[in-house]
Amino acid sequence: MRVLWEKYGYIAVLCACLLVIVGAAVFAQEETVPEITPTKTPVRVSPTPFPSLAVPSPTETPESLREEFALIYPVNGKIVRGYAVDELNLDPVSGEYSTHDGVDFEGKDGESVCAAGDGTVTRVWESEKYGNCVEITHRNGYCTRYGSLGSVCVEENEWVAAGQSIGTMGKCLWENFPHLHFSLRRLSQSLYPMEFLRDA
Repeated sequence: MRVLWEKYGYIAVLCACLLVIVGAAVFAQEETVPEITPTKTPVRVSPTPFPSLAVPSPTETPESLREEFALIYPVNGKIVRGYAVDELNLDPVSGEYSTHDGVDFEGKDGESVCAAGDGTVTRVWESEKYGNCVEITHRNGYCTRYGSLGSVCVEENEWVAAGQSIGTMGKCLWENFPHLHFSLRRLSQSLYPMEFLRDA
């Protein structure tokens, strides 16, 4: 046996090595992943959007707007109720807390109320809460409203200049002392009026 191993052993080892190499090559070929040719998918092209119109954004802060749009005081009088749209504010007459979208200026019955800026009277109406009211639309989407008026001397679609009388101060059912409820909006967004008021 030893003689056979010494004579033919190297042949047996050589054959075993060849079998291992061939087996490894076959196994490697089976494990090879065939190359996948990518398929062409249609590309969707979004239509070109229309150019945006130059409409001022209602989300801009008053600090960035007040330089482009200034108003004059509609009356001379101290503020008796402040602006508070995000928190409850004390009503000095009823003693109740509620939000308030403008400022109330104290005054006297019959005192003249002026337009805070040039514009067109877009609405004249009577409100259950604020009595006689006037709305004036100004440039760039701004709009001022005047409530608790005793009388009104302008009509809808009438153009008014800043400082022009639009009515007189009066009372309303909601608050029984003479005052002006003054509010400012821009593209339907309520703004703090005092940020825009300047002395005439």
